[in-house]
Amino acid sequence: MQPERTTTSTPITAVCTKCGQSFTTSQYAVNRGRGRHCSRTCAYADYPKTALADRFWAKVQMTDGCWLWTAKCDHGGYGRLYDGVSHHNCLSAHRVSYELHYGPIPNGMDVCHTCDNPHCVRPDHLFLGTAKDNSQDAVHKGRIARGERSGGRRHPERTPRGEQHYHAKLTALDVQAIRSAYASGTETCYTLGRQYGVSNQYISMVIRYLAWKYL
Repeated sequence: MQPERTTTSTPITAVCTKCGQSFTTSQYAVNRGRGRHCSRTCAYADYPKTALADRFWAKVQMTDGCWLWTAKCDHGGYGRLYDGVSHHNCLSAHRVSYELHYGPIPNGMDVCHTCDNPHCVRPDHLFLGTAKDNSQDAVHKGRIARGERSGGRRHPERTPRGEQHYHAKLTALDVQAIRSAYASGTETCYTLGRQYGVSNQYISMVIRYLAWKYL
């Protein structure tokens, strides 16, 4: 049986190699080559870094068409790049590309793609526009599904309707009975609302087929 390994965790006072502030660490950390910084911010700032442009170009694959970002991307496919100052801050790769080639981006402006490829950072495929311009460009190019192309029309089974909806207070039979009673003139929206436990405004929507349209 091997003897249990022990580590020395005696607290000692050290001086941060980045900011010069005194802090408490452990002798074990110093022995392991750590314990030189008072915080993660100082540790990150003290590590050697290349220039932003050098780190950017190292992650770009140039082709005859788009220049493709080969490193980290967000959920939309847009490249992400650390700013080199804080490990918490990321920059959009296509915005970095625009600024490297054309200068600072005015406040409130988006960097849009003519090629509709979020991985692309080629400068002549980028242009400035407002958020409204960006949305209108997406609609014009058919990137936003509407009408018959929308998800609700193409996959109606994925949208809970009627009794399947978690907010539903009526059943399909209730809706048919409400419409029949109102059509016969024996009930009003108010009395039907009291009877079925919903508002008279909702009864009115059911009668006018603004709610439960598919029945």
